[in-house]
Amino acid sequence: MSKSEATEHEGHSLRILQVRRLDALDCALVIEVAGHRHELRAEHVGQGPSFDMSVGHFSPHRLFSGLGLSAHQVRQLVRAAALVHRGEALSLPWDVPVRNPHTGETSPV
Repeated sequence: MSKSEATEHEGHSLRILQVRRLDALDCALVIEVAGHRHELRAEHVGQGPSFDMSVGHFSPHRLFSGLGLSAHQVRQLVRAAALVHRGEALSLPWDVPVRNPHTGETSPV
């Protein structure tokens, strides 16, 4: 496997820097991916009691889809948004490791 294939396979490092509730439904997340900061809006977080969100709940959509996050990292973003929306405090920054899809093990990038 070439170095570029390995990097693509492993994904990008993700650090959640800030999460704040915006209104009754939405949260803002400031994240760092591969050394670049981005602000995303998690939409409709407050609609249900579960972590039932998907990639389509984050905007700007084009930016979010281009970040190259793993499914594990997206679940952790959803979890962070839902917890903060419920009023729970998070210890930030939160480094989200990349999970190997074959072994399930996590490791920092």
